[in-house]
Amino acid sequence: MIFYKGLLAGQEVSRKRKHLSTEKISAKADKVSTPVATLFWKEWKLFMRTPVYAMNGLAGMVMVPFLMFMPFITRGEEMKEILLYTRQPEYLMLTTLGGAAVALFTSSINIVACTSISREGRTFWISKIIPAPAKQQVTAKLLHSMAISCLGILVTVTALGMVFKLSLLRLLVIFVLCLLGNLLLNALNLLIDLLRPKLKWNDPQEAVKQNLNGLFSILFTFAALAVFAVLTVLLVKAGISEWLIYAILGLVMGLLAIPSAASLYAMAGAQYKKIEI
Repeated sequence: MIFYKGLLAGQEVSRKRKHLSTEKISAKADKVSTPVATLFWKEWKLFMRTPVYAMNGLAGMVMVPFLMFMPFITRGEEMKEILLYTRQPEYLMLTTLGGAAVALFTSSINIVACTSISREGRTFWISKIIPAPAKQQVTAKLLHSMAISCLGILVTVTALGMVFKLSLLRLLVIFVLCLLGNLLLNALNLLIDLLRPKLKWNDPQEAVKQNLNGLFSILFTFAALAVFAVLTVLLVKAGISEWLIYAILGLVMGLLAIPSAASLYAMAGAQYKKIEI
């Protein structure tokens, strides 16, 4: 008894307690969250608390824009002429479209969506028994991957604004186009992981670095960029006005994202029941 009391006394710490009023207690007790929001924060916390997932999901989106724009910063005199050309009114459309392509690429090369289910590993049985439909769980995973992609877009858009001095309106166009493109790519990548998850692994690195879904994600990203590049060239050659080109690209991305998300939701329930650990 003496030893146990001494042990507990050595572990005691004093902290400043916060007194809550009746109104605050009632507000906290009455506060509820939707299942999708709860699942979203679960995805976020599990992702951020595992260094391998966080590094592979975030490092590329931060480092790639930095490395791409470093020459414009370190070699100021050599790049000054190029920057002058990109800031001319007749080249602003090409700069905006090129910036959108770079932002879409950098924000898409992450392992978040394509390993969303694989990262659960042998704990996937919990997702099968919790009182939340598969569609809600997939929605939370899609929102989580979109949140990570938005961080990548913001980093690249900020770099574009600093280097090329683009207006806020053009930066907003780049952000919206990349947001629609990421919705399409994240839905496809999540669908890939839903169809062929890698749940049997002993180390978290296996779920992301030894997962072929990451390769398929990169291939889909390059294929999408190629399709959008060809479409952009055709629109420019057709003599369509600049802002109409942006609208058409956004419309195409949005229309392609609809069947991708619909397929994801249509297969979610059946695949969650089918997947065995």
